[in-house]
Amino acid sequence: MSCDKARERHLRITYGITCEQYDAILEAQDGRCAICRARPRKIRLAVDHDHKTGTIWGLLCSKCNHRLLGQHGRDPDKYQRAMLYLDGSRSHVRTVLGDAHRVPEIVKRRAA
Repeated sequence: MSCDKARERHLRITYGITCEQYDAILEAQDGRCAICRARPRKIRLAVDHDHKTGTIWGLLCSKCNHRLLGQHGRDPDKYQRAMLYLDGSRSHVRTVLGDAHRVPEIVKRRAA
């Protein structure tokens, strides 16, 4: 991807990288967001970085950059708990209700 002068200046001043370095990171990520693996459509991937240290972590789509990391920060414990929650391995609900409990069909149909 070629950069115009404004983009080159923005990358250099804001992140300390060149367009060529941005492109190399993008290529290393197979042209996709480092987290969700989506390809950018209209907007370039954001340069994700640590605001305290300046370390560049990778390139992210706006959803992952703002909604995922922006709301929850970089707390690995939170993400580990979310992973455990999603795989159901630590479900307190299962402890209380048992494995056989299911939501009534009427509720499942409303969600569809």
